Formats: sequence, structure tokens, C-alpha cells
Amino acid sequence: MVLTIQICKMKYLVFLIYFFIIYKEAQSSDILSLIKLPNSFSVSIYTNVPNARQMVLTPDGILFVGSRSAGKVYAIQDLDKDGFGETVTTIASKLRLPTGIAFKDGNLYVAAVSKIFKFPDIANNLFSPKIEIIKENLPMDSGHGWKYLKISKNNRLFFNIGAPCNVCIVKDPYGTISSIKLDGSDFKIHARGVRNSVGFVWHPITDDLWFTDNGRDGLGDNLPPCELNKLQKDEDHFGYPFCYGNNIRDLSIEYDGTCEKFLPPMLNLDAHVAPLGIDINSTKLFSSYFRNTIFIAEHGSWNRSKKIGYRISFAKLSSDHNKIVEKGIFAEGWLKNENASGRPADILFTNKGHMLISDDLSGNIYIIKYLD
Repeated sequence: MVLTIQICKMKYLVFLIYFFIIYKEAQSSDILSLIKLPNSFSVSIYTNVPNARQMVLTPDGILFVGSRSAGKVYAIQDLDKDGFGETVTTIASKLRLPTGIAFKDGNLYVAAVSKIFKFPDIANNLFSPKIEIIKENLPMDSGHGWKYLKISKNNRLFFNIGAPCNVCIVKDPYGTISSIKLDGSDFKIHARGVRNSVGFVWHPITDDLWFTDNGRDGLGDNLPPCELNKLQKDEDHFGYPFCYGNNIRDLSIEYDGTCEKFLPPMLNLDAHVAPLGIDINSTKLFSSYFRNTIFIAEHGSWNRSKKIGYRISFAKLSSDHNKIVEKGIFAEGWLKNENASGRPADILFTNKGHMLISDDLSGNIYIIKYLD
């Protein structure tokens, strides 16, 4: 009798696993069928990890992915070389909003709100990683406290420190893009007046820092615009909380100065689209039409009366790389009839010229390929 019950339980467990696999495959297929791309591009799912956020790819092909609410960091490998990341290893868990992630000289860097961790020689220690804290005195606020990480050419670790509010007067280090050396020392502020940037990238030719910024809430459906900005020089101020968009005063904040001293955006994005991760296509392998183009993951609105975003937009740069000459939507379909099937969070180009997109709602990491 006991043996019969155990067999029944095993059969039920096998059934549940089979049902889950079929359900996930059907769900993924449904999402892919909704995604719209320009001609000559294809999309498939590279892998799936819960709550996927920022990504970084090592020269050896390991894709590291941070998360937000999941509190985990993942290592994804394509061990059978079939073009998909079938091997997923959780290298860290129970971290506080570990969205930011970067890689340099074999070491992985992870930001979890008030702390930045270093995982030395991570490729050789995936199953028992060593962990060092290189920075631990950053603000502890959860509101806009999650980070985006990138390493500059001069080996500085850049990250955002968002405003701990919807709109308020902030003091350093809030509302900034800042950096430290790779050992955690020498804290510097590079940009001020930045409400919450969760995506930035250096242009490969000019080395200009381009970054997104999320506009405030509470001014209605269509104000203020979210932004794509470019840093001109260290300690430039981009207006928050006093001014937004093309130097428009925010009348809800007391301010006796003018907006002219602040840098306006290079591009006004739609209000509430919540732009997050960005990357620049500089490869000849993706598409000549979209070369020298910034792609932006629009995470999507959360409290607008009619949802907007949930897509990948683009900003094509001029031949001198200093102006935007065309803007548009590159990929969409994650939002249909006010129902969201996905929320793009980050974009990363591979050395093969493919675009990776993380989606923290479905957990999918999509791979978009140019077919021509």
C-alpha cells in the first residue's frame, strides 16, 4: 500500500514537471509571436532566469545577469554551443536588489543598493564564488536605490545614486552618476541633477557618456518627458528637481534660479516610459542602417492611465556622433490591450553582432539577430 502511494506521488510529480515545462514553452511561444521587429531581423529566447535585469558578457561567453526583487545573480553558459544558454548557475542569492553588474579582468562586480561586491576570478569559481565587499557606505534607501554598473576605459566603476523620492531637493550623493576605482576608493561625482538613471554607455569612438533618466510622477500622463542625456564635462547638472525636459521649470519645487544653467536632454522620450538599460550598435554585423545607433530598453509605465513603453526604442546618431538625427521604435509587442507580457530592462550587443534583451517580468533573455 505504501509503495503504491509513493509511486502515485512520483507520477504526480512527473506530471507537474511536464506540465510546467509545456506551460513555459507555450508562454514563451506566445510572447515571441507578439514581438514586432523591422524586416530582416529574428527573435528567439536565449534563456530564462527570474527577474532578469542588467547583463554583462565575458570574453569567454559567460553571460552574467543581475536581478532586482529576486535578489540573485546568475551565470549563463552555452556549453553545447547551440546558440542558447541552457546552463544556468545561481552564483549569489539573498542580496538586496542586485541589479547592477559589471566585469573586468576576470572579476565580477555586483551592486546591491548600499554595497558593491567583487567576485574575484569568477569563471573559475562559479559553484563556490569568493566574495569581497569593495564599497559599503553608499545610501541605504530602497527608493531608486538599485544600481546600474559600467566600467570606463580608465578602470573606474560607474554607478547611479537615484533620488530617494518622487520629487524633492537632494544633496550629494543623491541624484548623481558617480564612480570609484576598482578597489572601492576615490569616490567621485560626474553628473548631478539626475533623478534616476538605470542605464548608461560610453560611445566607442568619442567616449562620451550617454545615459537615460526617469522623469518624475504626479504631473499627469504626458509630463515630464523621460530623457536621453549626454555628459559634456564632469559635474554637469541636468536639472532635477528644478527643471525637466528642454529646461522647463517644475513649479512644484521652490527655486529662485533659472533653468539655463542646466543641460537639457539630447532626446525627450515619452513621459513615463521608464527608460532603463542602453547600448550602442557599433558593429558591422548587426545592420548598417542601425550602425552608430543607441538602443533603449523602455521598461514601461506603472501608473499612467493608459500604459506606454514596454518596447525597445532607438536614437540614431549623426556622423560626428554628437547629435540625434533619427528616433523611432525598434521592437515592440510586449504590451497589448493594456496587458504586459514583458518589460525590457537591459540591452547588450554581443561580439557576434546579436542584440540581447533582458525582461524582468517574464524572465526571458531574448536574442535578436540580423538575417541579411
